Amino acid sequence: MSLRVANPLWRWLILLLALAVFSVVGYSSGAAALADQLESSTSTEDLQHAARLEPGSGDYWYKLGQSYLWDIDHSDVNKAIENFNRAASADPRSAPFATALAGAYESTGQEKLARKEYEAALEDYPSSPDVHWRYGSFLLRQLELQQAYPEIRKALTGDPRLAPLATSRIWFATRDIQGLLESVLPADMDDYQAALEWFCDEKEPDAALAVWKKMVSLGRTIPAKNSFPLIDLLLAMGRGNEARQTWIEALTASGNAGAAKTGESLVFNGGFEFDALNGGLDWHVSPDAGFSFAYDTSEFHGGRRSLRVNFDGTRNVGFQNVWQTVIVEPGKRYHFEGFLRTAGISTDSGVRFTIAFPGGTQPAIVLENLTGDHPWSAQAADFTPEAGVHSVRILVSRDPSQKFDNKLAGTAWIDDVSIIPAESAARK
Repeated sequence: MSLRVANPLWRWLILLLALAVFSVVGYSSGAAALADQLESSTSTEDLQHAARLEPGSGDYWYKLGQSYLWDIDHSDVNKAIENFNRAASADPRSAPFATALAGAYESTGQEKLARKEYEAALEDYPSSPDVHWRYGSFLLRQLELQQAYPEIRKALTGDPRLAPLATSRIWFATRDIQGLLESVLPADMDDYQAALEWFCDEKEPDAALAVWKKMVSLGRTIPAKNSFPLIDLLLAMGRGNEARQTWIEALTASGNAGAAKTGESLVFNGGFEFDALNGGLDWHVSPDAGFSFAYDTSEFHGGRRSLRVNFDGTRNVGFQNVWQTVIVEPGKRYHFEGFLRTAGISTDSGVRFTIAFPGGTQPAIVLENLTGDHPWSAQAADFTPEAGVHSVRILVSRDPSQKFDNKLAGTAWIDDVSIIPAESAARK
Protein backbone atom coordinates (compact mmCIF):
# COMPACT_ATOMS: atom_id res chain seq x y z
CA MET A 1 0.00 0.00 0.00
CA SER A 2 2.89 2.46 0.84
CA LEU A 3 4.52 1.78 -2.53
CA ARG A 4 1.34 2.75 -4.33
CA VAL A 5 1.45 6.12 -2.45
CA ALA A 6 5.19 6.69 -3.08
CA ASN A 7 5.11 6.25 -6.84
CA PRO A 8 3.07 9.40 -7.53
CA LEU A 9 5.31 11.42 -5.16
CA TRP A 10 8.47 10.37 -6.96
CA ARG A 11 6.93 11.19 -10.28
CA TRP A 12 6.11 14.71 -9.06
CA LEU A 13 9.62 15.18 -7.64
CA ILE A 14 11.24 14.09 -10.89
CA LEU A 15 8.92 16.38 -12.85
CA LEU A 16 9.76 19.39 -10.61
CA LEU A 17 13.50 18.68 -10.88
CA ALA A 18 13.25 18.48 -14.67
CA LEU A 19 11.38 21.77 -14.75
CA ALA A 20 14.06 23.41 -12.60
CA VAL A 21 16.88 22.14 -14.82
CA PHE A 22 15.00 23.22 -17.92
CA SER A 23 14.51 26.69 -16.47
CA VAL A 24 18.20 27.09 -15.63
CA VAL A 25 19.32 25.82 -19.02
CA GLY A 26 16.70 27.89 -20.76
CA TYR A 27 17.76 31.04 -18.91
CA SER A 28 21.40 30.32 -19.65
CA SER A 29 20.72 29.73 -23.33
CA GLY A 30 18.51 32.78 -23.53
CA ALA A 31 21.11 34.92 -21.78
CA ALA A 32 23.81 33.68 -24.12
CA ALA A 33 21.62 34.35 -27.14
CA LEU A 34 20.77 37.83 -25.91
CA ALA A 35 24.42 38.53 -25.14
CA ASP A 36 25.39 37.43 -28.65
CA GLN A 37 22.78 39.77 -30.06
CA LEU A 38 23.97 42.68 -27.95
CA GLU A 39 27.62 42.01 -28.83
CA SER A 40 27.12 43.29 -32.37
CA SER A 41 25.90 46.64 -31.05
CA THR A 42 28.16 49.69 -30.93
CA SER A 43 26.37 50.98 -27.85
CA THR A 44 28.41 50.90 -24.63
CA GLU A 45 25.21 50.20 -22.67
CA ASP A 46 24.39 47.16 -24.80
CA LEU A 47 27.92 45.82 -24.39
CA GLN A 48 27.71 46.32 -20.62
CA HIS A 49 24.47 44.35 -20.58
CA ALA A 50 26.07 41.57 -22.67
CA ALA A 51 29.06 41.36 -20.31
CA ARG A 52 26.80 41.12 -17.27
CA LEU A 53 24.76 38.38 -18.90
CA GLU A 54 27.91 36.37 -19.70
CA PRO A 55 30.51 37.45 -17.11
CA GLY A 56 32.71 34.42 -17.79
CA SER A 57 33.22 35.29 -21.45
CA GLY A 58 36.25 37.48 -22.07
CA ASP A 59 35.00 38.54 -25.50
CA TYR A 60 32.29 40.78 -24.09
CA TRP A 61 34.63 42.50 -21.62
CA TYR A 62 37.19 42.94 -24.39
CA LYS A 63 34.67 44.59 -26.71
CA LEU A 64 33.43 46.76 -23.90
CA GLY A 65 37.00 47.87 -23.25
CA GLN A 66 37.41 48.67 -26.93
CA SER A 67 34.22 50.70 -26.78
CA TYR A 68 35.54 52.81 -23.93
CA LEU A 69 38.90 53.20 -25.65
CA TRP A 70 37.61 54.34 -29.04
CA ASP A 71 34.48 56.26 -28.09
CA ILE A 72 35.14 59.66 -29.63
CA ASP A 73 32.76 61.52 -27.35
CA HIS A 74 33.28 59.64 -24.08
CA SER A 75 36.67 57.96 -24.26
CA ASP A 76 37.75 56.53 -20.89
CA VAL A 77 41.10 54.72 -20.87
CA ASN A 78 40.81 53.73 -17.22
CA LYS A 79 37.50 51.98 -17.83
CA ALA A 80 39.05 50.36 -20.90
CA ILE A 81 41.87 49.02 -18.71
CA GLU A 82 39.35 47.75 -16.17
CA ASN A 83 37.42 45.82 -18.82
CA PHE A 84 40.55 44.52 -20.58
CA ASN A 85 41.69 43.22 -17.19
CA ARG A 86 38.38 41.38 -16.75
CA ALA A 87 38.74 39.93 -20.25
CA ALA A 88 42.29 38.78 -19.49
CA SER A 89 41.14 37.26 -16.19
CA ALA A 90 38.44 35.31 -18.02
CA ASP A 91 40.95 34.04 -20.59
CA PRO A 92 44.54 34.54 -19.38
CA ARG A 93 45.99 32.94 -22.53
CA SER A 94 44.33 35.26 -25.04
CA ALA A 95 46.93 37.28 -26.95
CA PRO A 96 44.44 39.93 -28.18
CA PHE A 97 43.26 40.56 -24.61
CA ALA A 98 46.81 40.85 -23.27
CA THR A 99 48.06 43.13 -26.06
CA ALA A 100 44.97 45.34 -25.82
CA LEU A 101 45.58 45.71 -22.10
CA ALA A 102 49.26 46.44 -22.76
CA GLY A 103 48.38 49.14 -25.29
CA ALA A 104 45.97 50.77 -22.87
CA TYR A 105 48.60 50.73 -20.11
CA GLU A 106 51.13 52.32 -22.45
CA SER A 107 48.70 55.07 -23.43
CA THR A 108 48.49 56.09 -19.76
CA GLY A 109 52.26 56.07 -19.29
CA GLN A 110 52.35 52.75 -17.41
CA GLU A 111 55.18 51.28 -19.48
CA LYS A 112 56.20 48.68 -16.89
CA LEU A 113 52.73 47.17 -16.80
CA ALA A 114 52.52 47.36 -20.59
CA ARG A 115 55.83 45.53 -20.95
CA LYS A 116 54.65 42.83 -18.55
CA GLU A 117 51.51 42.18 -20.59
CA TYR A 118 53.39 42.10 -23.90
CA GLU A 119 55.92 39.66 -22.50
CA ALA A 120 53.15 37.47 -21.09
CA ALA A 121 51.46 37.36 -24.49
CA LEU A 122 54.77 36.54 -26.14
CA GLU A 123 55.41 33.72 -23.69
CA ASP A 124 52.02 32.19 -24.50
CA TYR A 125 52.24 32.82 -28.26
CA PRO A 126 55.94 32.78 -29.26
CA SER A 127 55.10 32.17 -32.93
CA SER A 128 52.47 34.87 -33.34
CA PRO A 129 53.49 37.56 -35.90
CA ASP A 130 50.90 39.90 -34.38
CA VAL A 131 52.33 39.60 -30.85
CA HIS A 132 55.90 40.09 -32.11
CA TRP A 133 54.74 43.08 -34.12
CA ARG A 134 52.97 44.75 -31.20
CA TYR A 135 55.79 44.09 -28.77
CA GLY A 136 58.41 45.22 -31.29
CA SER A 137 56.44 48.39 -32.00
CA PHE A 138 56.25 49.06 -28.26
CA LEU A 139 60.01 48.64 -27.92
CA LEU A 140 60.55 50.90 -30.95
CA ARG A 141 58.48 53.62 -29.29
CA GLN A 142 60.73 53.26 -26.25
CA LEU A 143 63.72 53.58 -28.65
CA GLU A 144 65.04 50.23 -27.43
CA LEU A 145 66.25 49.45 -30.92
CA GLN A 146 68.43 46.42 -30.20
CA GLN A 147 65.39 44.69 -28.68
CA ALA A 148 62.82 46.12 -31.09
CA TYR A 149 64.47 45.14 -34.36
CA PRO A 150 64.52 41.34 -33.78
CA GLU A 151 60.87 41.37 -32.68
CA ILE A 152 59.77 43.24 -35.80
CA ARG A 153 61.88 40.97 -37.98
CA LYS A 154 60.12 37.91 -36.51
CA ALA A 155 56.79 39.56 -37.27
CA LEU A 156 57.79 40.14 -40.90
CA THR A 157 59.00 36.58 -41.25
CA GLY A 158 55.54 35.40 -40.28
CA ASP A 159 53.61 38.11 -42.13
CA PRO A 160 55.50 39.77 -45.03
CA ARG A 161 52.57 42.15 -45.62
CA LEU A 162 53.89 44.18 -42.68
CA ALA A 163 57.06 45.19 -44.60
CA PRO A 164 55.83 48.63 -45.81
CA LEU A 165 54.42 49.46 -42.37
CA ALA A 166 57.63 48.34 -40.64
CA THR A 167 59.67 50.43 -43.07
CA SER A 168 57.61 53.54 -42.40
CA ARG A 169 57.61 53.19 -38.62
CA ILE A 170 61.34 52.56 -38.35
CA TRP A 171 62.18 55.33 -40.80
CA PHE A 172 60.04 57.95 -39.07
CA ALA A 173 61.26 56.87 -35.64
CA THR A 174 64.98 56.52 -36.36
CA ARG A 175 65.87 57.18 -40.04
CA ASP A 176 68.17 54.21 -39.52
CA ILE A 177 68.40 52.73 -43.02
CA GLN A 178 71.21 50.32 -42.15
CA GLY A 179 69.36 49.01 -39.12
CA LEU A 180 66.30 48.47 -41.30
CA LEU A 181 68.26 46.59 -43.95
CA GLU A 182 70.53 44.53 -41.73
CA SER A 183 68.42 43.84 -38.64
CA VAL A 184 64.76 44.19 -39.55
CA LEU A 185 63.95 43.19 -43.11
CA PRO A 186 64.45 39.46 -43.72
CA ALA A 187 66.72 38.66 -46.66
CA ASP A 188 63.66 38.37 -48.88
CA MET A 189 63.41 40.18 -52.22
CA ASP A 190 59.69 40.88 -51.81
CA ASP A 191 60.31 42.63 -48.48
CA TYR A 192 63.13 44.68 -49.98
CA GLN A 193 60.95 45.56 -52.97
CA ALA A 194 58.16 46.72 -50.67
CA ALA A 195 60.63 48.93 -48.81
CA LEU A 196 62.07 50.26 -52.08
CA GLU A 197 58.65 51.26 -53.36
CA TRP A 198 57.72 52.86 -50.04
CA PHE A 199 60.86 55.04 -50.08
CA CYS A 200 60.16 55.99 -53.70
CA ASP A 201 56.61 57.00 -52.81
CA GLU A 202 58.00 59.10 -49.97
CA LYS A 203 60.57 60.67 -52.34
CA GLU A 204 63.54 59.47 -50.28
CA PRO A 205 66.12 58.74 -53.02
CA ASP A 206 69.11 58.05 -50.77
CA ALA A 207 67.25 55.48 -48.70
CA ALA A 208 65.73 53.94 -51.83
CA LEU A 209 69.19 53.66 -53.38
CA ALA A 210 70.47 51.96 -50.24
CA VAL A 211 67.70 49.38 -50.48
CA TRP A 212 68.46 48.84 -54.17
CA LYS A 213 72.18 48.35 -53.50
CA LYS A 214 71.31 45.79 -50.84
CA MET A 215 69.09 43.93 -53.30
CA VAL A 216 71.80 43.87 -55.97
CA SER A 217 74.43 42.73 -53.46
CA LEU A 218 72.52 39.51 -52.82
CA GLY A 219 73.33 38.33 -56.33
CA ARG A 220 69.82 37.13 -57.04
CA THR A 221 67.78 37.63 -60.19
CA ILE A 222 65.77 40.85 -60.09
CA PRO A 223 63.20 41.65 -62.80
CA ALA A 224 64.23 44.89 -64.49
CA LYS A 225 60.76 46.33 -63.88
CA ASN A 226 61.47 46.30 -60.13
CA SER A 227 63.79 49.25 -60.67
CA PHE A 228 61.18 51.39 -62.48
CA PRO A 229 60.00 53.34 -59.38
CA LEU A 230 63.59 54.16 -58.42
CA ILE A 231 64.54 55.20 -61.97
CA ASP A 232 61.50 57.47 -62.16
CA LEU A 233 62.33 59.06 -58.79
CA LEU A 234 65.97 59.69 -59.69
CA LEU A 235 64.97 61.23 -63.02
CA ALA A 236 62.40 63.47 -61.34
CA MET A 237 65.06 64.70 -58.90
CA GLY A 238 67.63 65.41 -61.61
CA ARG A 239 69.95 62.59 -60.55
CA GLY A 240 70.50 61.26 -64.05
CA ASN A 241 73.88 59.59 -63.56
CA GLU A 242 72.55 57.54 -60.66
CA ALA A 243 69.50 56.63 -62.73
CA ARG A 244 71.74 55.40 -65.56
CA GLN A 245 73.94 53.36 -63.20
CA THR A 246 70.84 51.87 -61.56
CA TRP A 247 69.48 50.90 -64.97
CA ILE A 248 72.72 49.17 -65.93
CA GLU A 249 72.57 47.25 -62.63
CA ALA A 250 68.92 46.39 -63.23
CA LEU A 251 69.59 45.00 -66.70
CA THR A 252 72.53 42.96 -65.40
CA ALA A 253 70.59 41.64 -62.38
CA SER A 254 67.71 40.65 -64.65
CA GLY A 255 70.03 38.40 -66.66
CA ASN A 256 70.13 40.77 -69.65
CA ALA A 257 73.63 42.18 -69.32
CA GLY A 258 73.92 42.41 -73.10
CA ALA A 259 71.30 45.17 -73.17
CA ALA A 260 73.42 47.20 -70.75
CA LYS A 261 76.27 47.45 -73.25
CA THR A 262 75.75 50.49 -75.46
CA GLY A 263 79.30 51.35 -76.53
CA GLU A 264 79.76 55.08 -76.93
CA SER A 265 76.04 55.67 -77.35
CA LEU A 266 73.90 56.79 -74.43
CA VAL A 267 70.80 55.12 -75.93
CA PHE A 268 69.87 51.71 -74.53
CA ASN A 269 68.69 49.05 -76.97
CA GLY A 270 69.14 51.50 -79.84
CA GLY A 271 68.82 48.75 -82.45
CA PHE A 272 65.75 47.10 -80.86
CA GLU A 273 67.69 43.85 -80.55
CA PHE A 274 65.86 43.25 -77.24
CA ASP A 275 62.15 43.56 -76.60
CA ALA A 276 61.25 46.98 -75.19
CA LEU A 277 60.64 46.91 -71.44
CA ASN A 278 58.28 49.91 -71.43
CA GLY A 279 59.93 51.48 -68.42
CA GLY A 280 63.18 52.58 -66.86
CA LEU A 281 65.65 53.86 -69.46
CA ASP A 282 64.50 51.44 -72.15
CA TRP A 283 62.09 52.15 -74.98
CA HIS A 284 58.46 52.86 -74.18
CA VAL A 285 56.35 51.31 -76.95
CA SER A 286 52.62 51.85 -76.44
CA PRO A 287 50.09 50.33 -78.88
CA ASP A 288 46.86 52.23 -79.49
CA ALA A 289 44.00 52.46 -81.95
CA GLY A 290 45.13 53.07 -85.52
CA PHE A 291 48.52 51.34 -85.40
CA SER A 292 50.40 48.29 -84.16
CA PHE A 293 54.00 47.23 -83.49
CA ALA A 294 56.19 44.26 -84.35
CA TYR A 295 59.89 43.39 -84.34
CA ASP A 296 60.95 42.75 -87.93
CA THR A 297 63.77 40.24 -88.52
CA SER A 298 63.56 40.56 -92.31
CA GLU A 299 63.94 44.33 -92.61
CA PHE A 300 66.58 46.19 -90.60
CA HIS A 301 69.39 48.71 -90.97
CA GLY A 302 71.87 47.00 -88.66
CA GLY A 303 71.97 44.11 -86.26
CA ARG A 304 69.30 41.42 -86.57
CA ARG A 305 65.99 43.29 -86.50
CA SER A 306 64.16 46.62 -86.35
CA LEU A 307 60.95 47.99 -84.86
CA ARG A 308 58.08 48.11 -87.36
CA VAL A 309 55.00 50.32 -87.00
CA ASN A 310 51.94 49.49 -89.10
CA PHE A 311 49.36 52.28 -89.54
CA ASP A 312 45.98 50.86 -90.55
CA GLY A 313 44.45 53.92 -92.25
CA THR A 314 41.53 54.27 -89.84
CA ARG A 315 42.60 57.36 -87.88
CA ASN A 316 44.30 60.74 -88.09
CA VAL A 317 46.91 59.57 -85.61
CA GLY A 318 48.75 61.87 -83.24
CA PHE A 319 51.73 59.60 -82.64
CA GLN A 320 54.29 59.82 -79.84
CA ASN A 321 54.19 56.19 -78.84
CA VAL A 322 57.86 55.23 -79.23
CA TRP A 323 60.17 57.08 -76.91
CA GLN A 324 63.13 56.77 -74.55
CA THR A 325 64.64 58.99 -71.87
CA VAL A 326 68.40 59.46 -72.32
CA ILE A 327 70.74 60.76 -69.62
CA VAL A 328 72.93 63.69 -70.69
CA GLU A 329 75.13 66.36 -69.10
CA PRO A 330 74.07 70.02 -69.18
CA GLY A 331 76.30 72.18 -71.38
CA LYS A 332 77.82 69.24 -73.25
CA ARG A 333 77.34 68.93 -77.01
CA TYR A 334 75.87 65.69 -78.41
CA HIS A 335 75.20 64.15 -81.80
CA PHE A 336 71.92 62.31 -82.43
CA GLU A 337 71.42 59.83 -85.24
CA GLY A 338 68.56 57.45 -86.08
CA PHE A 339 67.42 55.53 -89.14
CA LEU A 340 63.90 55.42 -90.62
CA ARG A 341 62.43 53.53 -93.54
CA THR A 342 58.87 54.08 -94.82
CA ALA A 343 56.52 52.30 -97.21
CA GLY A 344 53.20 53.76 -98.35
CA ILE A 345 52.96 56.41 -95.63
CA SER A 346 49.88 58.42 -96.60
CA THR A 347 48.88 62.06 -95.93
CA ASP A 348 51.13 65.09 -95.76
CA SER A 349 52.16 64.38 -92.16
CA GLY A 350 54.42 61.36 -91.85
CA VAL A 351 56.83 60.03 -89.24
CA ARG A 352 59.98 61.64 -87.91
CA PHE A 353 62.36 61.76 -84.96
CA THR A 354 61.92 64.44 -82.30
CA ILE A 355 64.33 65.39 -79.49
CA ALA A 356 62.58 67.00 -76.51
CA PHE A 357 64.03 68.63 -73.38
CA PRO A 358 61.65 67.91 -70.45
CA GLY A 359 62.02 70.37 -67.61
CA GLY A 360 63.94 72.87 -69.74
CA THR A 361 63.05 75.89 -71.88
CA GLN A 362 64.69 74.67 -75.08
CA PRO A 363 62.32 74.05 -77.98
CA ALA A 364 62.13 70.49 -79.22
CA ILE A 365 64.22 69.56 -82.25
CA VAL A 366 61.91 68.18 -84.94
CA LEU A 367 63.64 66.30 -87.76
CA GLU A 368 62.63 65.47 -91.33
CA ASN A 369 59.05 64.43 -92.05
CA LEU A 370 59.01 61.19 -94.09
CA THR A 371 55.96 60.25 -96.17
CA GLY A 372 55.43 57.85 -99.04
CA ASP A 373 58.28 55.40 -99.71
CA HIS A 374 61.81 55.92 -98.43
CA PRO A 375 64.75 53.54 -98.13
CA TRP A 376 66.70 53.55 -94.90
CA SER A 377 67.49 57.21 -94.23
CA ALA A 378 69.62 58.72 -91.50
CA GLN A 379 68.19 61.58 -89.49
CA ALA A 380 70.75 63.50 -87.45
CA ALA A 381 71.09 66.60 -85.30
CA ASP A 382 73.52 68.12 -82.80
CA PHE A 383 72.29 69.65 -79.55
CA THR A 384 73.55 71.02 -76.25
CA PRO A 385 71.31 70.65 -73.18
CA GLU A 386 70.93 73.89 -71.25
CA ALA A 387 71.82 74.27 -67.56
CA GLY A 388 69.69 72.08 -65.31
CA VAL A 389 68.71 69.62 -68.06
CA HIS A 390 70.02 66.15 -67.20
CA SER A 391 67.97 64.10 -69.63
CA VAL A 392 66.41 64.36 -73.07
CA ARG A 393 63.59 62.38 -74.62
CA ILE A 394 63.91 60.96 -78.12
CA LEU A 395 60.63 60.13 -79.85
CA VAL A 396 59.31 58.75 -83.09
CA SER A 397 56.41 61.11 -83.70
CA ARG A 398 53.71 62.21 -86.10
CA ASP A 399 51.50 65.30 -85.83
CA PRO A 400 47.84 64.96 -86.86
CA SER A 401 47.25 66.18 -90.40
CA GLN A 402 45.16 69.29 -91.00
CA LYS A 403 44.09 68.08 -94.45
CA PHE A 404 40.69 66.57 -95.29
CA ASP A 405 42.25 63.26 -96.35
CA ASN A 406 44.12 62.77 -93.08
CA LYS A 407 43.87 59.10 -92.03
CA LEU A 408 47.35 57.61 -91.77
CA ALA A 409 48.19 54.35 -93.54
CA GLY A 410 51.49 52.66 -94.32
CA THR A 411 54.49 51.24 -92.53
CA ALA A 412 57.57 52.72 -90.85
CA TRP A 413 60.67 50.96 -89.56
CA ILE A 414 63.01 52.36 -86.86
CA ASP A 415 66.57 51.18 -86.18
CA ASP A 416 70.05 52.12 -84.95
CA VAL A 417 69.20 55.11 -82.76
CA SER A 418 72.18 56.66 -80.95
CA ILE A 419 73.33 59.71 -79.04
CA ILE A 420 77.10 60.16 -78.63
CA PRO A 421 79.32 63.09 -77.60
CA ALA A 422 79.76 65.45 -80.54
CA GLU A 423 83.56 65.22 -80.41
CA SER A 424 83.35 61.46 -80.89
CA ALA A 425 81.05 61.95 -83.87
CA ALA A 426 83.49 64.46 -85.34
CA ARG A 427 86.39 61.99 -85.05
CA LYS A 428 84.32 59.36 -86.84
